[in-house]
This record gives sequence, structure tokens and C-alpha cells, in this order.
Amino acid sequence: MDEAAARFETLAARLKRNDPALEEVNLGFGSLGPHAHQLAEALKGNTVTKMLSLRHCKLTGAQMAVLFPALNLATSLRTLDVSQNDIDPVGAAVLSKALQTNTSLIFVDLSVCNLEDRGAEELAGALTANTCLTVLNLNYNQIGSRGAVALAAALKTNMTLTSLNLQSNKLGLEGVQALAGALNINTGLTTLNVSNCAIGTAGAVALAEEIKRNSTLTALMIYHNGIGAAGAVALAEALKVNAALTALDLRLNPLQQEGLEALCEALKINNTLTKLELDGIGYVRLELLTLIDNMLHDPVRAARASGESDTKPAR
Repeated sequence: MDEAAARFETLAARLKRNDPALEEVNLGFGSLGPHAHQLAEALKGNTVTKMLSLRHCKLTGAQMAVLFPALNLATSLRTLDVSQNDIDPVGAAVLSKALQTNTSLIFVDLSVCNLEDRGAEELAGALTANTCLTVLNLNYNQIGSRGAVALAAALKTNMTLTSLNLQSNKLGLEGVQALAGALNINTGLTTLNVSNCAIGTAGAVALAEEIKRNSTLTALMIYHNGIGAAGAVALAEALKVNAALTALDLRLNPLQQEGLEALCEALKINNTLTKLELDGIGYVRLELLTLIDNMLHDPVRAARASGESDTKPAR
């Protein structure tokens, strides 16, 4: 028996007997080789392991077909990291089928998995049935507007997911408009990352319109999206009436002086935003950035925000 086979046999035995030292199992940056079936069988009866990392494990379609269905029998598993594997749409379909009935996983990382639109559509189907998952990372997956539309439709019925990361995909205006529309209905999502998704100024305007009405989203990341001054003005108007958002990332967008001035004016009314990222927004007056920073850290403003939250009615 070679060294790798002996290592997997030992691991499988420890998983089967629920070794309390195996709350976290990290097999990342290796290769399962012929041992995927052995790992799957060991997971089926496991009630101890809470985190499984298979990051960059060169998973094959055959390995995914064996491993993913076994996840539903690993009742203690809360975190699954299969990022940086070529999951592709076929693998996403296998995982989605498992997620539809999974009642333990709360965090799934599928970053850099070549999912594309078809994979996103498969996962959207899982979200319509899943009532446990709270965090889903889908960044760097070549997901376009079609996949975003499918995910947005799922968000209109799924109120369990609290964090969706779609950074560095190809959502475009149509995709972000669909996601923005979902925010008008969804009451669960608190964090949305659509940074570097080519949403442009029009995409920021679409998000701003829904932020005016949304009372659950607390963090919005939209950096590096080609958002101009008009997008910043729209977001500023939304901040004047929004009392939920606490973090907004606008880095690497050409907001310019006009956009910055609008945001500064909004902060005179808004008391809840505490983090505003503004690096790389173009030529602006340094004193205005300093003023915004001072406003965000003003204890009087923070006290007003605390008072508003104490009296804010439930949605």
C-alpha cells in the first residue's frame, strides 16, 4: 500500500468512528485520486466533522458523482469548500440535487469552479428548495446575465440565504437589474457582492432604487464596476431614506467630485452607514474624503443611529 492510500485509509477509519479531533478536515491542494469513494463512504456515517475542504483537489466528474450525494448523510457538516475545482455545469447539477434536500450545510464555497450560466441555473434550482444554506460564494465563475436572472428568481422565494458573493462574473446590466428586483421581495439577504461585474452606472442606479425600499441588506460591495458620478448620486439619494445599510464598497469607480459631494450630503441625513470604501474614485478634493471619514466616525452620529435602531419598527 502506498503512502497516499495508507493516509486515506487512516482518515476514513477515523471518520467512521467519529474521531472528535476531526471537526475540520482539510484535503485542499491535493488529489483524491482513487479514494473519493472511500471518503464518501466514511462521511455517510459521520456526526462529528463540521468543515470539509476539497479546495483545488482536481475533482473529476466521477468523484463528484460519488462525493456530493454523500454530503446529505454527513449530518454534522456545516462548511463545504470545493473552490478552485473544475466543477462545471455537470458537477453543479450533481451538487444542486444534493443541496435540494440537505439540512446541515450553511456555507458553500464554489469560487473559481467554471460554473458558467448553466451551473448558476442549477444552483438556483437548489436555492428554491434549500432552507438551510446561509452563505454561497460564486465569485470568478463566468456567470452572465442568464445565470444572474435565475439566481434572482430563486432569491424571491429563498429567505434563508444571507450572503451571496458574485464578484468577478459577467453579470452586466441585465443581470444586476434582475438581482436588484429580487431585493424588493427578499427579506433574508444581508450581504451582496457584485463587484467587478460590469454593471456600470445604470446598474448602480437600479440597485439604488431597490435599496430605497429594502430594509434587510446591510452590506453592498460594488467596487470596480465603471460606476460614474450619476451612479453615486443615485446611491446617495437611496442612503437618505435607507436605514439598514452599514457598509458600502465603491472603490475603483470613477465617481469624481460630483459623486463624492452627493455622498457627503447623504451622510448628513443617513446615520446607519458606518463603512464607506472610496479608494481609487478619480480626482477629488482630499478634504472632502477627510470630511466623510470624520462623519462616519462621529460618535454623535453613531448615537443617533443607535437611537433610530431602538425605535425602528419590524419589517
